[in-house]
Amino acid sequence: YREYNLSSLTQKDLTIKLVGGSNLNGQDINLPHITAKDLDDLKISDITIDDSSKLKSEDLTNLTYDSTKHELSISLKDATLMKTNGAGTQLILNIKSKDGTKQDKAVIGIWRNYVTHPYFELNTGNNMYLQYMLNNDSTYTGTDPSMILNSAIPNYR
Repeated sequence: YREYNLSSLTQKDLTIKLVGGSNLNGQDINLPHITAKDLDDLKISDITIDDSSKLKSEDLTNLTYDSTKHELSISLKDATLMKTNGAGTQLILNIKSKDGTKQDKAVIGIWRNYVTHPYFELNTGNNMYLQYMLNNDSTYTGTDPSMILNSAIPNYR
């Protein structure tokens, strides 16, 4: 699992490096059951979106794989940006080797940069919670309680 921050309110593209075997470096997505050679031979048809993923194929405008760099390129639709939140919205990919004998999951948590942490959470029933998040893009820097909600945004989880 690795989290990726959308660094602006309009950023929709992410590049994610895949690392095979035990070459964990703390920055990329490690696939322990797939080797570097498997990644060299990998095709986009070997990568599918898991049924449990919160983001689906219809949320993406592009999903490509560069086998020379071992990089996934993901482009989100405009409407998909609204699905991302401060807790991270997961894209879960099933990745299998060319011969189909090895498989791993890549769990990519995508979150919006301007959400820093839940300010408060309100249980609205039916397992729904309304969260108010602090907004980093707000230009208001004061602490006046009558103005502070102008820099908070609602979000359901």
